[in-house]
Amino acid sequence: MAVFKRAALYARFSSDLQRTESIDAQIRAMKKYCVDNNLQVVKIYTDEALSGKSVTKRKGFLEMIDESGSDLFDVVIVHKLDRFARNRYDSAIYKAKLRKNGVEVYSVLEQLNGSPESIMLEALLEGMNEYYSKNLAREVMKGMKENAYQCKHTGGPPPLGFDIDDEGHLKINEEEAETVRIIYDLYTKGYGYSYILDMLNEEGRMTKRGVPFGKNSLYQIIINEKNAGVYVYNKVAAENSRKRRNNHLYKEEDEVIRIPGGCPAIVSKETFDKAMKRVERQKNHRFSTSKDECYLLTGVINCGECGHSMFSNKHTCGAKKYLHITYRCRFKRNHCCNKEINREYLEDYVIGLLEQHIFSRSGVKRNVAAINNYIRKANGEKEKVIQQFSQRITEITESIANLTRLVESGTISQSIAERINELEEEKTNLTIQMDKTSSLTFVYEAEFLRLIDEYNDLPYKSIEYREYVQKYIVNVEVRQFDLDVTIRTGMGIIDDLDKTFTIRRQELYEAFNSTVRKTG
Repeated sequence: MAVFKRAALYARFSSDLQRTESIDAQIRAMKKYCVDNNLQVVKIYTDEALSGKSVTKRKGFLEMIDESGSDLFDVVIVHKLDRFARNRYDSAIYKAKLRKNGVEVYSVLEQLNGSPESIMLEALLEGMNEYYSKNLAREVMKGMKENAYQCKHTGGPPPLGFDIDDEGHLKINEEEAETVRIIYDLYTKGYGYSYILDMLNEEGRMTKRGVPFGKNSLYQIIINEKNAGVYVYNKVAAENSRKRRNNHLYKEEDEVIRIPGGCPAIVSKETFDKAMKRVERQKNHRFSTSKDECYLLTGVINCGECGHSMFSNKHTCGAKKYLHITYRCRFKRNHCCNKEINREYLEDYVIGLLEQHIFSRSGVKRNVAAINNYIRKANGEKEKVIQQFSQRITEITESIANLTRLVESGTISQSIAERINELEEEKTNLTIQMDKTSSLTFVYEAEFLRLIDEYNDLPYKSIEYREYVQKYIVNVEVRQFDLDVTIRTGMGIIDDLDKTFTIRRQELYEAFNSTVRKTG
């Protein structure tokens, strides 16, 4: 009586050059092979439209490898060895796993009988398959780069705020672009990721995939140069030896395709540059927060000598072991560009400014008056522009009416028709511009007086306290002999009204009698 080995069939097609029928043809050939060689088919595994370059995303393949240890089958049948793996590393690893589970791999088209010659042939075939895969990837990359030089989208979903037009170029999706502008507006005004996420979720805004935003998705949107109209391709580093890609690791600049003006801009270059400066300041920050204390200026303080961020630092010195708690430039140990500064003195000075100019009735009154005065002047200028638009629209309307009467009287010509179309188009554009030139809305003291109560209700120098006050701190810049503190006296409405306060280090230390706190 014939003994039938149990066989699992594995089929795969990998690109648009193949169709679903390709898998059917592979399975049909493998079943015939099983009949001819006394093999009993017990299960069929398939992967459709997946590359053979790596097996990590091939669910059917990985399921087969996993179930090979369940004594479900004795052999795996493939149509060709390149259906199993296209690089020698994956081939060797997964064949070893199958052999450990007592499972062999047979190829329908490549008859390998286990002889020394067949081992050499198998190695040669695997090498050729790997060459084909890598050469194909190189040719595909050539085509992708050519599309990139023409500023065409190179695959996958477009970034949030964009769609793809009929020619393959990016075009703005206004509904999504509004979300992108909100993110940049809040981020450049100093709000943290948690606050921005809460705002987006409250308004029901979603990512391109239709799911709520996360901190990483916000970061990727903020650093995306396409939002500022710069087309970028081939920026992220290639996969590592484990077939993993780090989206925060970038290629050398000469490998990156970067074309300014290669796509429409969602935000201005100034807004994007402002956001990137904040991203740079926040890189490698040490958020030194313990159960008992919170460093108020972490994330908004930087060294005015080298431009890098400053972090909190504790150390003792002297025979009596006095404790020093300071902010220090993170490159101080390398080139000593700046002296560290007493944390307690600096934070108390900044809090004093905030309480005087923002979290007080007199501060609110001054800020509201300044904002409304600014709005009044701005609206006056806009009113002039709106009047000019309105006057020109009236002139165009009269011209169109006169030309229409000529046509009605029997005077018909190509030039008259073209002129009417030109005037209609100009009128439409002017109407759109006039609608966009809307007046700013005046603010009232009552809107901001509540901030005082919210501020007073927070636990002093807690994490919540820090997040709240940092909404009104633009930046703290520390230099060798003095420092600047810029706060949002424009209340996040008019950035031009934000104020910068400068104080010499000596004045700061004298204000606090230049004492230090002893450990104990």
